[in-house]
Amino acid sequence: MIPRQLVFEHHQLDLLFNSIGLNRLISVLLNLSRSVADFGLLDDQSKFDRLDRSTSKITKKIVKIFNELDRWIDEIPLDKDPQRFGNKSFRIWGNRLETEAERLHNDLIDSYHLVIQPELLFYFKNSFGSFSRLDYGTGHEVSFLAYLSILHLTRILKNEDLLSSVLVIYQRYLDICRKLQDYYRLEPAGSKGVYGLDDHFHLVYIFGSAQLLNVQTINPSQIIDKKFLETPNLSQSSLFFGAINHINKLKRGPFFEHSPILYNVATTVKIWSKVHSGMIKMWKGEVLSKVQVMQHFWLVDGLDSGVLSRVHVKEINERFDDDISNDD
Repeated sequence: MIPRQLVFEHHQLDLLFNSIGLNRLISVLLNLSRSVADFGLLDDQSKFDRLDRSTSKITKKIVKIFNELDRWIDEIPLDKDPQRFGNKSFRIWGNRLETEAERLHNDLIDSYHLVIQPELLFYFKNSFGSFSRLDYGTGHEVSFLAYLSILHLTRILKNEDLLSSVLVIYQRYLDICRKLQDYYRLEPAGSKGVYGLDDHFHLVYIFGSAQLLNVQTINPSQIIDKKFLETPNLSQSSLFFGAINHINKLKRGPFFEHSPILYNVATTVKIWSKVHSGMIKMWKGEVLSKVQVMQHFWLVDGLDSGVLSRVHVKEINERFDDDISNDD
């Protein structure tokens, strides 16, 4: 079944917070975070070799999908008419995505998993921005997490794919979204400006801080250390500092002015475990708890009909066990 909108007003957020769908989503998020915490930074060749060995055929099929999306950006020229916000050619890119989504997944979804295809493709199509508003925000990123979650919960992606789901698949997604935002000049959806963590993303800071949990040689104060930020290959080895460098590339002026929340982290938080737990808490409070964001995150409304269902957690039966710690 295709998800539908359940949140229109603030009191309806309870439908989301008490749902098996969100419960499963957070479960997958925590499992993904643990996988990168155990792995650490991509800071030497042995780590790249290990990641390459752990990258399954299914992961490579998903990357192939994203590689095609990337090529479309190069193929679709910008609309040259004057436009105040965004470029209308993003709608052409989006129309191609909606038209081609099923074909792109033909090699990924076998006959056994066809039942989840409508739900999976719904989240996939909503992961890259709004083609009508010409914007992108954290709600679209939540849709991508839902896409990844369904792939894991249905065992299309296995436990051994958790690491590559972050460092290969999510990284590729991140690269494409940044390219879309830059090329089509997409507006930040629901951005709080300087009062927000980031104009577009949040999960990168959760995964990125998890990646640093067991790293003793880097501390949060280096978020504002200009010399450290110039370390060769830093953005390639660290999701978190890749995001910091991306901000510094886009924004002008003192860091404490354009990114006060991250500046506060750098100057007041001493350990990465506090950063990580704080980023998860902030995600729940500033993304999942906001009607203007979650009104765009839809769920399947039925017990037996979806992987990410609206049904209350206490109603779920044994065959909807959301613990993905054990594969068949």
